Amino acid sequence: MSDSQGRMRDFQERITQRLALAQQGSQTANWLAASIAGERYLFPLAQAGEIVPAATISKLPYTKQWFLGVINSRGRIYGVVDLAAYMGQTSVTNEIQKIRPNRQLDISFLGLNTVLGTNVVLCVEKIYGLKTVEDFVDSTLAPLNQPNWLGFLYKDPDSIHWQEINLQRLTQTQTFLSVGVLVEI
Repeated sequence: MSDSQGRMRDFQERITQRLALAQQGSQTANWLAASIAGERYLFPLAQAGEIVPAATISKLPYTKQWFLGVINSRGRIYGVVDLAAYMGQTSVTNEIQKIRPNRQLDISFLGLNTVLGTNVVLCVEKIYGLKTVEDFVDSTLAPLNQPNWLGFLYKDPDSIHWQEINLQRLTQTQTFLSVGVLVEI
């Protein structure tokens, strides 16, 4: 294992431990912050699960382009969702594969809390750690024409915008639950 892989694994373990503590109420953090396709997002801690170690994605036939396949992590099978592609943005994985076509994807996986009833991980480029309300200077409601799973839009002191994603609402939408494509025979 390379030194950078070891540091990444240590970072993932620390974040997972902090997530567990936050979910027990011993922290004041509200969100896990991450970037996807260059945009910054906030995932409520009560809905986020663990940071799943990098794994090889096994592709599945007849699925929508944003459903990348499945991974096996420590004996658990997870469906892998490219949230950027799901939201209609440039696919994170396609861009990475163009740059490095024969290498394993250099992304992390954010698992969803098992209480949401789905065994899914989201592809994220970078994990910024935990955020509190105090980390932001302003917030606005998502516009009415946006999906109901988009929460508040927050602005930090550096004027960087962070979009909150309500994972519970996301996992209850019919399009998110319908990963297969119709195949006519």
